[in-house]
Amino acid sequence: MQSTKRALNLHLKRAVAGVIEYALAEEFQSFDTPEHRALVTAFLENARARAASRTPGTRA
Repeated sequence: MQSTKRALNLHLKRAVAGVIEYALAEEFQSFDTPEHRALVTAFLENARARAASRTPGTRA
């Protein structure tokens, strides 16, 4: 069983190594899109609304 796990982990590490730089570069580029900015803005607005609706001293 240990040998099988090692073999699978080695395969996964090699597969990830082959695409990680490209994937990270594409993800970084997506941070500049209008869609990403809109999603971040919506997330922050929702977080602020949730925080404002909580009563101090209680847990949500």
